[in-house]
Amino acid sequence: MPVAPEYQVAFELPPDFREILIGADDEEIRTAVHDRVGADRIEDVPGLLLKQMVTEYRRASWQMAAAGAFYSASCFGLIEEGRPSSASVLLAHQEADCSDPETTVAGIIEIRTREDHAERRQVGRYELPCGPAAVEIELGAGMVIPAELSPTGEDEPIPVATLQAWIPVPRTADPSGRSLTVLTFSTPAVHDWETYCPVVVEMLRTVSFTGAGEPAQAAPAVPSPRISDAFG
Repeated sequence: MPVAPEYQVAFELPPDFREILIGADDEEIRTAVHDRVGADRIEDVPGLLLKQMVTEYRRASWQMAAAGAFYSASCFGLIEEGRPSSASVLLAHQEADCSDPETTVAGIIEIRTREDHAERRQVGRYELPCGPAAVEIELGAGMVIPAELSPTGEDEPIPVATLQAWIPVPRTADPSGRSLTVLTFSTPAVHDWETYCPVVVEMLRTVSFTGAGEPAQAAPAVPSPRISDAFG
């Protein structure tokens, strides 16, 4: 399992997101989904919808493990006109030279704009209360659920909308200057992007870092009801 970094990360999780198990097995996934729905409501959920919710949780859990995440959360349910929707957020640690955060951010932006399919991305520098970050939005990108995790027994491609932020950890939290936190938000519900995106940007602005053993507290943010309103 991924190991949490020595520094501490704090942030405000958007409404209706809950921490999820990383690399969970099928029994753990079914139990987690049933717990989220609630014992008093589980009998009212159509079997096909419940199966879809289990599949989405499995997808998110697998994605987190594959990405080396040390924290992950997700939301799923019925949105607006009763259609199912889901999204996930993960945090991962990377070791990189972050002695000069501006240089690190500029280097990431240059790399991302030169890679394949760069035309599908919007990437640039974004100033956060904790410092500079490279932020990328990509719509229509795809991921593949391996056959062994897919309910069909075959590799299953899924369109995904993604916001990813690379945040150099300040020296006040990591004196070595070699820590990069990567926050990735993704949703297969591309049509709900306009609901999710502003809320994720607000979450980014609450990210803060402290050293090991120090009290961690997220930066203050203006609460947004957009996800809760959409899920009803």
